[in-house]
Amino acid sequence: MNEWASFIALAALIIGLFAWLRQDIKAMGDQLRQDIKEQSGRIDKLNDRLDRLSDRLGQVEQGLAALRATVETFFRLRVDPPDPDSDPDRHRTGTDG
Repeated sequence: MNEWASFIALAALIIGLFAWLRQDIKAMGDQLRQDIKEQSGRIDKLNDRLDRLSDRLGQVEQGLAALRATVETFFRLRVDPPDPDSDPDRHRTGTDG
């Protein structure tokens, strides 16, 4: 009879350990799901920020291109000013007037 009591106690201990492990694994799974959800939110925020930065970069590039064109025109006119005596229409049509 003493053997059966030891066997039953051992079985109860094993069942208790499995129940504890199952509960612990469930808690770890819940924590992991929560961590993944938080990281997903952070990733979404970073993607939104990258989209805004990309849009802003496009605006900066357009402004820079306009500024470059202005500076190039300024220096081109400074180095090689147009001849005030020439007829601008003559160059377009290719005739001498």
